[in-house]
Amino acid sequence: MDILISTRDKRHCIIIENKINSAPDMQNQIPRYYEGACKDGYNVDAIVYLPLNIKKSVDKKSWNFKEAGEKQKIDDLLINIPAYDSSPKEINLVMNWIEPLISSTKNIDSLSILKQYAELLKSLTPDMVKSSTMNELYEYIIRDAKITEQAKRFISMMKNLPETLAENLYRRLKGIQPNLRFVNWPNYPNSCVFEFNINGVNSQIYIFTYLDSDIAYEVFIREKYEWVNDKILRSFKWQDNGSLKRSFAFGQEQDVIAAISSIIEVNQ
Repeated sequence: MDILISTRDKRHCIIIENKINSAPDMQNQIPRYYEGACKDGYNVDAIVYLPLNIKKSVDKKSWNFKEAGEKQKIDDLLINIPAYDSSPKEINLVMNWIEPLISSTKNIDSLSILKQYAELLKSLTPDMVKSSTMNELYEYIIRDAKITEQAKRFISMMKNLPETLAENLYRRLKGIQPNLRFVNWPNYPNSCVFEFNINGVNSQIYIFTYLDSDIAYEVFIREKYEWVNDKILRSFKWQDNGSLKRSFAFGQEQDVIAAISSIIEVNQ
């Protein structure tokens, strides 16, 4: 779970699933979190689904239940609250929580963080790219200096996003496999290379992160190691340079981690 808010006696809780990064739902994700909280003795009072905007909602196609009526229980608890929406009619994180906190806090550090986070969430929303033509987009951006600054910030953040994706993978994989040695591929800050030893053979797996069409992550096995089994060969594709490659879409960070972890676990 991304966030679990509980009472001090640990009898009641609220589950918050953060999807501001537009990550897809994992298999049976919300029901698994609900069942886990119930097994830990909590009464779940609400499940808050927090996407970037109102267009994204919970993916229920993978939901499955052992008992009848469980789906209705979760549906009744589920609340979809987007990070930001320019319409005052839509309840959202910025207008209904962060901005009221900005007005009420007396702590200068909290005030600074809240203001920056509110501006960040606003800049990430798709309002500025709803226009169907470049001229419409131009007219939209120049009509307000604040929107122009948001656009500039958004462009800057998008340029740095591949490097951030690589850093996230590095950190998460290091947490799962602390004995691995991680390096950056020279001159590629958007890379994550890790080395490990299998039966005395030093092996490497390379990950490069992009924002290229639907491709965000590309995982390479540079050599045909002895540990490359049929399962790996089915999921990776041979390249002309003799390496194996597998591509993942933006938002599939968890799938990348699962693929890498399975390779390491099988060969340890």
